[in-house]
Amino acid sequence: MRVTRAMCRGKPAGCVLDFGRRPLQAGLGGCPWRVAVASILLCRTRKVCVAPMLKGFFARWPTAGDLARSDTEELEAVLQPLGLQRRRARQLQRFSVRYLGDSWEELTDLPGVGAYVRDAVGLVCFGLTDVACGDKALLEYVECCQSSTTVT
Repeated sequence: MRVTRAMCRGKPAGCVLDFGRRPLQAGLGGCPWRVAVASILLCRTRKVCVAPMLKGFFARWPTAGDLARSDTEELEAVLQPLGLQRRRARQLQRFSVRYLGDSWEELTDLPGVGAYVRDAVGLVCFGLTDVACGDKALLEYVECCQSSTTVT
């Protein structure tokens, strides 16, 4: 699966279907940057820990530019309940700075983006169902995308 800069900069098509169980990222309105940030936070952290803080996180830093310019200590304090806050803060800031630039072609060129983040963005934002990372929630979402006929 390829998720390119051109795809992320264009208006996302979205793959938000109306069914009960879906990954946390599916509720983020199809914004590739937000889906990527949520996915980065979900690496090594359970959904039940990340979900409660996402609304406040995106209220404080609604755009890549806001997060790129964020105060590192404030970001670390917000991320502290998730653990690895220093590493995550620096990684999210570097990711956001590079996301805004033109020095990347594929999402995996950005810091903190591996197969899981790439697959989550591809699936949630663009409806790409070729999920290779093996994540249970994403694979269940693929099954629902492929079996559902009602798109909202």
